[in-house]
Amino acid sequence: MNTTRNSFKLTMAVLAMLALAACTTATPPMPATPTPTETHEDAIIRQLAAKYQAILLWEQNITYTLQAQERLTTGKPTLFTGGVEDIFHRNGKTFVRFSDSGAWTSFVFELECSPSMANTILTANPSSDDYPNDYVVVANIREVSRPIVVLRASPLSEEEAEIEMASSYTPFIARGTCIDVALVRAD
Repeated sequence: MNTTRNSFKLTMAVLAMLALAACTTATPPMPATPTPTETHEDAIIRQLAAKYQAILLWEQNITYTLQAQERLTTGKPTLFTGGVEDIFHRNGKTFVRFSDSGAWTSFVFELECSPSMANTILTANPSSDDYPNDYVVVANIREVSRPIVVLRASPLSEEEAEIEMASSYTPFIARGTCIDVALVRAD
């Protein structure tokens, strides 16, 4: 009986360690060589992920801010695809705001970028475009939050705007530093 109990404890300990390892295992790396069905975007993702050892597939099944923080603020580069929402200066630094509406949830990435990187994006993304270009972005994320209220303004004239307040669903806001960007699709 004592042997059965020890055997059961050993089996349970091994299963617990395997479950823990499965939860903490890093995302498997993308293949180092292209596959026959690889798209242009997939090739760029593969190349940038390999170059920076970036975290991939981080956005799946994120419901809470804590989950996003644990996956993005690791000290390792994160890779995502998204469109440019805005480019601006704040406190003498240049920032690019990207949006990523993945299959699971929405993110806005506000990243400090070098002036040359911002200029490259400006050149490829003129303000007259109705639809933003898609980029593959590698960034170091330092913080993630989720605002409680979002305000949207629709200009009616130079002096008036219609303001809409939405609080039921808001995107996550990730802030950090842009490491690299690559244009994958121009609409």
